[in-house]
Amino acid sequence: MLLITTTSCVEVLFEHPQPVKVKAEKQFPELMIGEYLDADDQKVSITPFAFRTPDMEHDSLAKMNKDFVLKRFKSYFVISLRNELELWQVAFITIEKNGDLSMKIIEANEREKIDILKKMVSVTTKYDDEDEYYIINPSKKELAKILKEDIFEVARLKKIK
Repeated sequence: MLLITTTSCVEVLFEHPQPVKVKAEKQFPELMIGEYLDADDQKVSITPFAFRTPDMEHDSLAKMNKDFVLKRFKSYFVISLRNELELWQVAFITIEKNGDLSMKIIEANEREKIDILKKMVSVTTKYDDEDEYYIINPSKKELAKILKEDIFEVARLKKIK
């Protein structure tokens, strides 16, 4: 399950759940629990312990466990989801004043954005079949700098319930 569907087969993945050395939350905060619509008017649900997104063929449900981790960092709730490569897809979520969610991931399909990332943190490039991906392992200080850069793809989730 992808937290945000990207338009290419290029991803930035993390070696560890983010941020490092921050304790995981036990559940989603009350302000995030509810139902949302994504840009395609597909329903996304957040319960205290799970995140459900529409998938091409079926709903995808991610329950908090060792492969699905929620942490807080500055003004963000950070979701880390372990994939089949044992690496982590990471999304940074903020709660808007109107209750909507803003979810962002590093946009990897633009070379200039990867170049910006490479100036801040060590980046390893890997290839798997037809997919290309970048692996990073930022410290908390490096992650804070990354979050200030314009290198993200943003998805808005409109609260409906």
